[in-house]
Amino acid sequence: MSSISHRTILHYQAHITPKNENYAGVAPPPMRRCLGSLSNLRHKKEALVTYLKGGETFYVADVKLDFPVTDWATLLINLSDKTEPDPAFSVPETQGYRVERKRQKEGIASSCHIVVSLTPQVNRQDLYRFFIEQRVKMPAAKIQRVLNRLLFIASKKDKNLFLAPDPSGAVDSKGEPKQIFIRPHIELLGDPSDQFIHDVENGSLSNVEMVKISAVTPWDGNGYLNMDRETLRLMPTQSVGAFRQVYDTICSVGKKRDFSQAKVVFTTSSKMQRSVTIDTSTGALAFENYYVRRSQISNFPTLLESSYELIHNPISTKMQQLA
Repeated sequence: MSSISHRTILHYQAHITPKNENYAGVAPPPMRRCLGSLSNLRHKKEALVTYLKGGETFYVADVKLDFPVTDWATLLINLSDKTEPDPAFSVPETQGYRVERKRQKEGIASSCHIVVSLTPQVNRQDLYRFFIEQRVKMPAAKIQRVLNRLLFIASKKDKNLFLAPDPSGAVDSKGEPKQIFIRPHIELLGDPSDQFIHDVENGSLSNVEMVKISAVTPWDGNGYLNMDRETLRLMPTQSVGAFRQVYDTICSVGKKRDFSQAKVVFTTSSKMQRSVTIDTSTGALAFENYYVRRSQISNFPTLLESSYELIHNPISTKMQQLA
């Protein structure tokens, strides 16, 4: 994952949508504006989120928005962890040993570099390349949660930050397009790794569950149960072929038939049963970390630290080169 000589980088796509489902058809704010709001919070020392009753504090330590000079932005998300014990150091040859005691209010520091494209992908104005430095206690799911909480804080501070024309075409008293508040929500979708394809092809595909998300509607006549999705179970035939072809079919046919997700259930060659959820509109992995594509960056001019106060340019530069 990480050491003094290398870092492991996870490949994701950031999907930005309106938090309010009633505005699902409205174009979400661009990534540049979302990250700009986090930069503003940082300058005001308000870009922090606490968990575990204050035991863990995540905060934006640094932001670099290089647009239009470059197409990339870099964030440094830091963790101050008061729940971690005091660090100890030793010298086995001399039996030397010492413990460095944390001072009052201090937590063990950790850093996670994030590199984000400021230009959306072709034909998808809501999708951006997103690279995460893999660090202990800072998985993608937690990073996603922290970013969305910070966007919520930013939207509360400035209601004019995330405005968009009303999709109904309504106008205000001056005849101008009526503006509605759109709070952005970021969902991280993982690029599938070659290991995922390898494990399915060298194991056995059990089934594929196609999921169609729908509006909440009553399922029975008594009002006891509601339905919010439909599922369709697919079973492989004898001529299932290479899984890469099956993968492409799942996404293309699923998208055409309005199935937004596909849960692939399979058994590996070592008899481990696994399931992976695919977002059919992008072909990326949802709710997943194990099979997300990853790269290793190394050959740094100096040894790496466990945490940084500001963005470490050698790390962010090599992360950008992975695109």
